[in-house]
Amino acid sequence: MKKTLLILTLILLVIVGYLLFTHHYIYRGIGLAHLPDVDISHNYMIGNKIDNKIIYAVLGDSLTAGVGADRYIDSFPYLIAKDFTQAGVGVNLQVFAYPGARSENLINDLLEPAIKSQPQLVTILIGTNDMHGFISLNKFKKNYQYVIDQLKTRTKAKIFLISVPFIGSDALILEPWRYYFNQETIKYNQVIKELADTNGVGYVDIATPTATKFKTSGSHYSVDNFHPSAEGYALWSKIIYDKINQ
Repeated sequence: MKKTLLILTLILLVIVGYLLFTHHYIYRGIGLAHLPDVDISHNYMIGNKIDNKIIYAVLGDSLTAGVGADRYIDSFPYLIAKDFTQAGVGVNLQVFAYPGARSENLINDLLEPAIKSQPQLVTILIGTNDMHGFISLNKFKKNYQYVIDQLKTRTKAKIFLISVPFIGSDALILEPWRYYFNQETIKYNQVIKELADTNGVGYVDIATPTATKFKTSGSHYSVDNFHPSAEGYALWSKIIYDKINQ
């Protein structure tokens, strides 16, 4: 009996040790890459000579801040703004995002200045850090609903909620965390889609069409195998722009 208990204890310790190691491995890998924060001016004018202009506000975390790209002009918001100029619409791009931001940070730090900009168009990409921080879905949903309520009440913007992407290659996120975060991504996106439908705002699914690619390493990733490269952001920008202009 004692021998069996000892064996079971050792097995449990090995499992717990492996889980802790593989979880730490994710964030150690991201940290060791030493990706620089992209220089964000928070205010870009794209298409100065175009008379027809809109204010486009983007809210989010490092994925909206363009971390992983060498320049902010390679981020998905800037690429979307460039697409608008090619369609004859100038864009005042207002960036409200920083690495590590969660839905709570959106409320506390980013929402008020975004509202003050009085945008005609808003996209929100938030949730990755909530997920990795083990924030409950109920808390995430409550925070997100507050953001939507404030934007709908205090601006006349057309609002689009962007799904949480499947992010982090198989070289960085090992099993069983890969399975866990894949399942959490699905759950978070169900909440985001429900919020979009309930509130009558747009929903952009960047997760489904890019899942296969982003679950593996490649040139669409920066060196940390978590944040996209310019190539990865370009994939997202096309999906988002096409949805906005449906």
